[in-house]
Amino acid sequence: MQYKLRRYQIAGVNWIIKKFHCRALLADDMGLGKSLQAITVLRRTKAFPAVICVPAFLKYNWVAELRKFAPELSFFICSGQTPKIPRKPFDIYIINYDILKFWVVKFLAMKINFLVFDESHFVKNKSAQRTKAALKLSQRTDKVLLMTGTPIENRPVEIFFQIALINPNIFPN
Repeated sequence: MQYKLRRYQIAGVNWIIKKFHCRALLADDMGLGKSLQAITVLRRTKAFPAVICVPAFLKYNWVAELRKFAPELSFFICSGQTPKIPRKPFDIYIINYDILKFWVVKFLAMKINFLVFDESHFVKNKSAQRTKAALKLSQRTDKVLLMTGTPIENRPVEIFFQIALINPNIFPN
């Protein structure tokens, strides 16, 4: 599929890949094409298999975006608390935050090469199972891209775990 990125999107993609080696937080405002930038990064790096973790209401939005901008990539929609990964490997696994904790062990066994956390501000509570699962996965994955238009909703501490997903050494505690 041919699509044309805007200048700021090209700069964002290059920044993510070249400057930060695909460990970055993309905090553009809503409607500026964060999903398209993430898909472009995935296509350019070819770091598959990848996991895209999203709030449940965005799963099928990602399906539509992948079909539109990367129809050559195969994807699997994860559902349920009992992980059932098909024998056929897929390029991308789309999962929602609420069930991530049930799938972590399967993803670790698969050696995921790229993690995308859409609406990454969902990872902000140290005692939440989703935060623990996300941190466990990010520690074993080379490429981690966070996306959100609201990295901090209420208090500065909310960005701590998002930064820890990218690089836990920036703020060790």
